[in-house]
Amino acid sequence: MTADIREMTPEQIQVLLDRLAATEDRLVEAEETLSAIRNGEIDGLVVAGPHGDQVFTLKGTDHPYRVMIEAMEEGAATLGADGTILFCNRRFAAMLRLPHAQVLGASMAQFLTPEHQAFFTDLVMACRIDGVRNEVVLQAGDGTRVPVSLACSALPDGESESLCIVATDLTTRFAAEAEIRELNQHLEPRVPGRTAELQQANTALRDEMVVRKEAEKQIRFQAQVLDKVAQAVIATDLAMTVLYWNSAAEQLYGWSSAEAVGRNAFELISPQASFEQGQAIMAALVRGESWRGEYLVQDRHGRTFPVDAADSPFFAEDGTLIGIIGVSSDITARKQAEEAVAAVHRQLQGIIDNTPAIVYAFDLEERFVLANTTLAALFNTTPAQMIGKRRHAFMPMEDADWHEANDRQAIKAGKALEFEEYSQLTDRSITWLTTKFPLRDAEGRIYAVAGISADITARKQAEEALQISLREKEVLLKEIHHRVKNNMQVISSLVSLQADTLDDPALRALFNDLRDQVRTMALVHEKLYQSESLAHVDFAEYAESLLTYLWRAHGEAAVNIQLTLDVQPVSISIEQAVPCGLILNELVTNALKHAFRDHAGGELAVTLHADPDGTVYLTVRDNGVGLPADWRQSPSLGLQLVQMLTRQVRGTLDVRTDGGTAFALTFAQPTSPQNGEHQHV
Repeated sequence: MTADIREMTPEQIQVLLDRLAATEDRLVEAEETLSAIRNGEIDGLVVAGPHGDQVFTLKGTDHPYRVMIEAMEEGAATLGADGTILFCNRRFAAMLRLPHAQVLGASMAQFLTPEHQAFFTDLVMACRIDGVRNEVVLQAGDGTRVPVSLACSALPDGESESLCIVATDLTTRFAAEAEIRELNQHLEPRVPGRTAELQQANTALRDEMVVRKEAEKQIRFQAQVLDKVAQAVIATDLAMTVLYWNSAAEQLYGWSSAEAVGRNAFELISPQASFEQGQAIMAALVRGESWRGEYLVQDRHGRTFPVDAADSPFFAEDGTLIGIIGVSSDITARKQAEEAVAAVHRQLQGIIDNTPAIVYAFDLEERFVLANTTLAALFNTTPAQMIGKRRHAFMPMEDADWHEANDRQAIKAGKALEFEEYSQLTDRSITWLTTKFPLRDAEGRIYAVAGISADITARKQAEEALQISLREKEVLLKEIHHRVKNNMQVISSLVSLQADTLDDPALRALFNDLRDQVRTMALVHEKLYQSESLAHVDFAEYAESLLTYLWRAHGEAAVNIQLTLDVQPVSISIEQAVPCGLILNELVTNALKHAFRDHAGGELAVTLHADPDGTVYLTVRDNGVGLPADWRQSPSLGLQLVQMLTRQVRGTLDVRTDGGTAFALTFAQPTSPQNGEHQHV
């Protein structure tokens, strides 16, 4: 029976509305189910009835799912209770490297590696209770081992239970894991180094923070210091309105900071006489240019005085010009000192203008405070026009910088220094011999540096000409030594040829001795020709060459004689080289001829060295038969020649005859060039 809604209570109305909503939900669900059936989206229906749930399969419903299973990236298969493959998709057959038809009906056990067959049996038993997943290795048809993640679940099928398996190929994952392990092995050794780098970076960051804090501290400190500097510091905007006025500005100009800030700077410190200069300076600053120079200012009481000023524009962070900052200091004392120097200059100018030398003086800022007419004439100007200017106004910058550097050396040394300087003028280059010295005031303070320069261009040119001439003479002298050596070699060869024609052995030996003496002298000229010095010979090198020649010249007589050399480099003059060479020749030749006539062989030693004081020691020693007791009275020309040549070099000759013969020649090297000797430069 239908009740009148107007007679229902609110609770009854709410119950009715709830039922109506439930009915609408079931209707919507039925419509969606019907639509799904029409579109083939449902394979079957489960209908609850009095006898329990019943499953109704719809005709053709397996087709869409088969398409979906075939499109899967995983392999899917259905197994019978005995493990026979009842169904599989193409991907599963591809994992096994077999045709699809060959897989169907095969036993799953044949596609498992031996170590995983028992494991798979356990897996199947477990999945009959609940779905499970685990990793196994399949044995493909071509023998390839395929690692897979296998999901297994039971499918109720009447009286028997079939299984559904889904296999995900893990080959790519395992390869990636292997690559990751290899990469980890490669990266692990780098971890400590990278960690150290990060620690270093952290340390650097902490250090930077410390530096920044220190910088901030310094900025605050500098802001405090700025108010304590000795120079007046004033900051204005572009309209010259004062923004900052430090304590030094208060003292210099007489206005307090409170009075000056907000007022026009020109009105406070610029007298009428400086108006035009101030306008020109301001124009440069507005263009973003800095300015430095002297400027006439006034204080609060109208007193005018000069200042050394440096004005610079300052900019906002975006580069916009926002104001001007100026630093100035009173230079009244300096200007007075300059005037005092100018007075001295006027007194001395009349004197120095009459000297042919160049006379000048510079203050400590390298401006002329003195210049004579000789200097001014070089630059086609007058002394008055040079005062107050730097060298750069009259000579190339490079020359001016060089001369100023020499000025600073003289100031630093505090005494007179001599320099050789150069100046490039328009029409010529000048070489100066300059003496520079500091000028001091009554208290000993250096206030300027003066210089006197003499033109030595002609002298330098003469020296260069002399050097050229000297080099030409060196070449000529080398050629003379070369020709003397060649002529002596010709003489030696002629004597040797003549000796070969003689039948008398004594006469032939005499000619051979003469040949060796000529060759000894020729070798001196050969060494001089080869040496850089034309006045000295390296006697050690000469002795080695001479002994090599003598051993070759004496042939069989020297075959069994062992030569021992201990010679140090000793440079001696040509006047000593020739007699010393002849002495060495005579002593060695005499030993080769006579010292070993009754011996099958022996030793001949030659030593040469010099003391730091210039004393030279030449020793020729053999272990032969020795000399007779009266050898000094021997009529032998060779030994007489040795004694005569010893006197020629002002030396001494000591002879020892124990265990052979030893001649020790001692002589001193000359301490100054001999007459007619050429010193190599």
